[in-house]
Amino acid sequence: MSNLNLAEILPDTEHYMTYEGSTTYPGCWETVTWIVMNKPIYISRPEMYALKQLMQGDKINPKSTLAPNSRPIQEGHNRSVRTNIYFPAGGGGSSSSS
Repeated sequence: MSNLNLAEILPDTEHYMTYEGSTTYPGCWETVTWIVMNKPIYISRPEMYALKQLMQGDKINPKSTLAPNSRPIQEGHNRSVRTNIYFPAGGGGSSSSS
């Protein structure tokens, strides 16, 4: 892929969560830090189709499309989820002062 500017496709937010996980392709090596932004990214059907046509692979696993690439949910192995999102004590709702 050329001319891809990730800043243009990421949501306009500085808040996120991260956790240690594994790759989504065979081997499922636990070497990935997943980043979950707190705002969704919306794409069109043609954009989704184009993403599904991207190829992945290496010498051991020949080139194949990225989709379908789902797998069963894996054990959590007591992983921690880290975030820079502030959650007020007491669980939430907004408050105002006069």
